[in-house]
Amino acid sequence: MESLAWLWSSEWLPFTIAGGAVVLLTSVYLLRSKKPFKLNAKYQEKDVVYLFQFGRSTQGPNPSPFCLKLETFMRMHEIPHRVVSTRKMSPKDKMPYIAYNGQVVSDSDFIVE
Repeated sequence: MESLAWLWSSEWLPFTIAGGAVVLLTSVYLLRSKKPFKLNAKYQEKDVVYLFQFGRSTQGPNPSPFCLKLETFMRMHEIPHRVVSTRKMSPKDKMPYIAYNGQVVSDSDFIVE
């Protein structure tokens, strides 16, 4: 703890307080500025499963193990689906997620169940 004692010295105290204030204000801004999740109307087609996941490369499968698990599960069980590459996270800040008849389900474990 003595190695951080210089942060509280009279020379560095204003910078320490200012840095803490910046971190606090940025955290409050990010938490309050989160917009409510709204599913685009084009992904609300009836009886179609939309799988939202990170973009894939042209030379291989999805790099996310959770996206890969869910896409493989849907292919193995022959569930007709459409893959949507996106960076937009689900309402629970999870990826991947599916939309089926306007209902959004996140977390690959819940989707597989």
